Amino acid sequence: MDIQYHQAFESELDRFIRKHCYGDMTVEKVLKQHEKILRGHFERQNLISPNHLGLAQGFGDYTVYFWHMLIDNCHLKRKQQPKCYFYKQNNLIILLCCDSHINNYADSKLRSTARERLYEVVGDLQS
Repeated sequence: MDIQYHQAFESELDRFIRKHCYGDMTVEKVLKQHEKILRGHFERQNLISPNHLGLAQGFGDYTVYFWHMLIDNCHLKRKQQPKCYFYKQNNLIILLCCDSHINNYADSKLRSTARERLYEVVGDLQS
């Protein structure tokens, strides 16, 4: 399974980690951990509850998921952890965007950002 990131995703996640996590937690460690979880979920067995990972609505014929991530070494409640959207096509996953309720995001705005980035990456894949 190939896991990629929209260019803005890593910086969004990095800002969250720097602000809310402690210890030696880095964006690289979080991405490595979450890549392993996603691979396990889609390649072998459903590891993530449908409450925390599911198909997102409003993306037409594209398969887009929402995922309520859980990052170690963060002093936040479960509901304050980041929510992200990712595109999945066959053995390809592209993480599009993430934000947290701790930042007072509106889900409709995050979904809109995911939709914009989806069209960018789909355009890149087709060219």
